Amino acid sequence: MEQVTAFKASDGALFSNSDDCQGYEISLLWRSRIDEFTASGLNPYSSGIQSGMCKKIIVSWERFKTGT
Repeated sequence: MEQVTAFKASDGALFSNSDDCQGYEISLLWRSRIDEFTASGLNPYSSGIQSGMCKKIIVSWERFKTGT
């Protein structure tokens, strides 16, 4: 048997490292606004794989701004 370390997000999701967990937490905080933006006419990448990439970039930007 092996003991493992996991990081638990506020909604119960588990992650193997703190970086992924922090990114997920920020996405939870901003999810509705990010979804609103990505569905708006201001987002040039509103569908397909680019939409997912856009969401990840926004989450990364918010993490960069807060230093987390």
